[in-house]
Amino acid sequence: MAQNGAPHKWQKYFGFFIRFRAASSGTENISENVPGSSGLLNTQDPSAGQNIQHTITKRVATQEKTSSKKRRYDESYLSFGFVPVGMTENSDGQCVICNKIISNSSLVPAKLKRHLDTNHPELKDKSVSFFERHKEVRRTGAADIQKLVKTDNENATEASFLLSYKIARAGKPHTIAEDLIKPCMTEIVTCVLGEEAAKKVSAVQCSNNVISDRIHKISDHIQDELISRLKTSEMFAMQLDESTDVVGLSILLVFVRYPFGGSIEEDLFLCTPLETNTTEEEIFKVIDSYMTKYHIDWNKCIDVCSDGAAAMVFFFFL
Repeated sequence: MAQNGAPHKWQKYFGFFIRFRAASSGTENISENVPGSSGLLNTQDPSAGQNIQHTITKRVATQEKTSSKKRRYDESYLSFGFVPVGMTENSDGQCVICNKIISNSSLVPAKLKRHLDTNHPELKDKSVSFFERHKEVRRTGAADIQKLVKTDNENATEASFLLSYKIARAGKPHTIAEDLIKPCMTEIVTCVLGEEAAKKVSAVQCSNNVISDRIHKISDHIQDELISRLKTSEMFAMQLDESTDVVGLSILLVFVRYPFGGSIEEDLFLCTPLETNTTEEEIFKVIDSYMTKYHIDWNKCIDVCSDGAAAMVFFFFL
C-alpha cells in the first residue's frame, strides 16, 4: 500500500512503458495528452488508464491507416525508368534498366528519382523516349518467352490427346501410358535425340486420370462432329444391331452411313442399354429420343437395316 500519496511500484513501470511506447513511435510524450498526468499515472484520476489506452489505440490506428495507403502508378514515372508491374490497380514499380521492383508504398517521384540517380547516374538526363524503347524491348522479350512456353505446353497437350486416342482405339488399360509407353518414349528419345528432347517428352501428361479425362473429351468432340455432319448431310442410313454385355444386359448399337467429303463415312451413332425390354416400340423410342435431343431430321433417313430381326425395323415404317 502506498504511503503519503506515493505512486505504487506498478504505476511507475506502467508509466515508463507508456513513455517508451510513445518515444519508439516517433511521437511526443503521450502523457502530455492525458489530463492530470505528469509522466506517471495520476493516482487521483481513476480514468487516466482509460485515457492512455484510448490515445494509444487512436495513434496506432492512424499509423496503420497511413502505412496501408495505396498509390496509383502515373505515366510520368516512366521518365525515371519505371513501369507498372503486378496488379492493374495499386501496382508495384519495376525499373526497365535493372528490373528491380519497388513496393507500392515507395512509388513516389522522389524515391524513383533517387534510384535513377544512384544506380543509373549516366541515364539521368535521358528523355522519356529512351525509357519508352527499353519498355518496348522488355515487353517484346517477355512476349517471346511466353509464346515459346505456350507452344511447348500446347505441343505436350496435343501429344497427350493423341496418345489417349490411340489407347482408346486399341482398347488398352489407361495405366499403360504411364507404366510402359512414356518410359519407353523417354529412353528412345534420349538415345536418338538427346536429353533436351527427352525433357520435352517427359512433360507430356499421361497418368491414369489424365488419359481418362482426355478420352472423355475426345468422345464428346467426336459426338458433336458426327451430329453436325448429320444435320448438314442431305441423307443418311442406319444399321441397327443388338448385343449383350457380360452381365446379360441388352445393348442397342446404331451405326450411320452418310456422304461426306466425296466419300461414304460410317460411324457409331448410338450405343445405349435397353433397360426395360427389346421390343420394336422400345427400340424406336430410344432412337427417336436421341434424334429429338440433337434435332436430327428423320426425313433424311433413307434406309434402316438390321441383322435380320424384322421386329427391329417394322416400327420405323409404320
